[in-house]
Amino acid sequence: AAIQEIKEGSFAEVLDSLNPHVLTSRVRGPDESATNYFSHFCVLLHLEYLSDVASVQRRVQKKPLKVLKRWGWALSDLEEVKRVGRRDGGYSVTFKFPVEEENRQQPSTKNKKRK
Repeated sequence: AAIQEIKEGSFAEVLDSLNPHVLTSRVRGPDESATNYFSHFCVLLHLEYLSDVASVQRRVQKKPLKVLKRWGWALSDLEEVKRVGRRDGGYSVTFKFPVEEENRQQPSTKNKKRK
């Protein structure tokens, strides 16, 4: 199931429904014992990743946009600069960041010699 479809509190149920033997059988290699060893950790790594993604999504959904922007996890007020059509029917969009007066860098006076 996609992470978006998993409701809060049901992650443990999804995890319990997984058959680890089916997951480990998807890993292939030239040596059976090395493949078994690697596939065990590969499955654990992917399950941990899914757990982390679900955890981050839950935390991010509860935070206001202002906090997410301050942490660098969200962008807002972007201006669309260019939209280019693609052969597959979609399009790519280029955005630019808004320039605020307070964010503009002033020339540095550190290296100037005092007279």
